[in-house]
Amino acid sequence: MRSRPWSRSAARWTLLLALGLSGVATSTPPAAALRAVESTSPPPDTRTLTRTLSNRRATTPERVAAAQALSNVQEAGVRRALERALRDRDPEVRAASARALGTAGDARSLAALRRLRPDAVAYVRAQIGHSIARLSGDTALRARVRVGNIAVAQGAVQPTETTAFVRAEAARMLTTLPRTEVHDVEPPRPDDHSPDAVLRGADGVVFLRLEIAVTTLTYTVENNIATVRAEIQLALTNDPGLMIRAVDNTSASVRANVNVHNTERQRQQMIEAALRSAVTGAARNLDGGIEDIYGAR
Repeated sequence: MRSRPWSRSAARWTLLLALGLSGVATSTPPAAALRAVESTSPPPDTRTLTRTLSNRRATTPERVAAAQALSNVQEAGVRRALERALRDRDPEVRAASARALGTAGDARSLAALRRLRPDAVAYVRAQIGHSIARLSGDTALRARVRVGNIAVAQGAVQPTETTAFVRAEAARMLTTLPRTEVHDVEPPRPDDHSPDAVLRGADGVVFLRLEIAVTTLTYTVENNIATVRAEIQLALTNDPGLMIRAVDNTSASVRANVNVHNTERQRQQMIEAALRSAVTGAARNLDGGIEDIYGAR
């Protein structure tokens, strides 16, 4: 039997339906059809999803979404497809596949995850590590991170308010990282006092410190369009700050029409949105740094 040609638009539609994203598509289906999809919640088309996952002509978001949808399917063929995707050339696909295997909860994937743990990309290594921990039942804390100094470059707008806001956002961001705890007590120096020593607790948990520099924070208005640009540098050090272990630079921009009736409030909201976006954007790279430090036993 001749197989039907692969339809890109049909594949995307099927993928969106499998994820419950029926409101987003290249064409608008009738309202009645949308209501039917939402009410019946059909099981995912695993064949289409696995083909999308392995199809390098599909976009990265489509392939990542396919991996996410497949995490809820308990089939041997799906598990093997996700394990194969751990070798994909796209790091986003590798990370999504590792996450899906951890969510699926099948311990038979441990061998593939452990074999491919030394990935070239830090955030992929971190996701593989989290999935290995989940499948092996390891819920132990891996790191306690303390938010250290917040430096704001000269010329940045609202330096005092920015310092307090970035400190709070950094602490919030750290709580989103798996098996990571935010603490505020300075630990003792490592016994050997060497600059690259990492202090570990008796339970193997590493103590780290996060240093942050707001290198750029500007607010400009041109043709009634306000723009905020924020750039942040984050350095992960071994606490109490003997040596930098990982560095990440993130940036974010926010634009909006100027509201002449409430410009100051709008300005503050835009500044906070840009800073929050920049700090949040560093999460997975910092996660990779923490995982690497924790794993270097």
